[in-house]
Amino acid sequence: MGEQARVAVITAPSGTMHVAGFLEILAALPEVAQVALVTDGADDIESHARDQLGARLVGTHPNAEALFGSFEADLSIVSLEPRTAPPVIAACLRAGSHVLAEKPACLQWEEFAELASLADKQQRNFGLAFAARGFPFLQDARSLVDSGKLGKLYGVDTYFIADQTRVQQAEWQASWFSQKAFAGGGHLMWLGIHYVDLLHHLTGQRIVEVGGLTAVVGGAPIDTEDAAVAVLRFADGMIGTLTSAYYLDRNKQSHLHLWGSQGWLRGRPNDWESLEWYSTHPAEQSAPYRTIHYDTPKSEVKPTYYGLVRAAVHGAMGIAPHPVATAEALHVLKVVHAIYRAAETGQTQRVE
Repeated sequence: MGEQARVAVITAPSGTMHVAGFLEILAALPEVAQVALVTDGADDIESHARDQLGARLVGTHPNAEALFGSFEADLSIVSLEPRTAPPVIAACLRAGSHVLAEKPACLQWEEFAELASLADKQQRNFGLAFAARGFPFLQDARSLVDSGKLGKLYGVDTYFIADQTRVQQAEWQASWFSQKAFAGGGHLMWLGIHYVDLLHHLTGQRIVEVGGLTAVVGGAPIDTEDAAVAVLRFADGMIGTLTSAYYLDRNKQSHLHLWGSQGWLRGRPNDWESLEWYSTHPAEQSAPYRTIHYDTPKSEVKPTYYGLVRAAVHGAMGIAPHPVATAEALHVLKVVHAIYRAAETGQTQRVE
């Protein structure tokens, strides 16, 4: 790898989530030398790419095969419907490119496992765009956990809630988001998945057993869930809960409360307002209770994606670790699908 990276961006009209932001970030990174594009007719994205990247946009192509026939990418950013993403990701990996894909990038975890095997064979990384790892709340909370100031972890309660309004719109109901055969799942697969990864990243423990319930509580004519509730068992014995749902009229709500043998922490990860924590650890005797306040407006989410994309570029260049390892992404998908199986069967499920 050189001092600058060559990046492919592959999307389609139905899969342009976050792509405009990805292009803006690539344009701002001096580490990026060239960008090649596949939009499959998403003309607004192609126009945005030209405006943002200028001379660094070296070509647009009809498909991934054509792109890789003339462009050697260090990193491919793929944002496509889950049902169409796997063969494109496989083409990226076979071309020798690392991949950062919009989640979930497949309909079943077994599809991801096949791609993970290909990535290992090609000695490339295949990660998902888990931008929540960049939340200031999560970074500080993880430091507290890693320092041992909460002691042995006992339990966690968390939720991530978005708007029911979109679910009631005819346009959304006709989209791939509402159809399990196209999306693989509903809120849990699209948004709650961030919090499955967040819990892994925060605790340093994998989820090994789950129970769950899913429903369409809003009554919309869809076959993906608008609400999911899961109970979770972690590798070191901690247990917890996760609620993932469309309940609001607008915006989002989030919450996380973690307890350990020597203290607790709590806050709203998505709101970027504060992290409150308490510790009986000897090092904190003088000030056992503290609050960390954040100045970044909660509406300003681009820094999380900026950090994710920059880290993915650096990982592809070989100058830093990849932000989301292939094995980490695979286990998150296994957890999500295990929750679905638990809801379908009424039985708890082990996670492989």
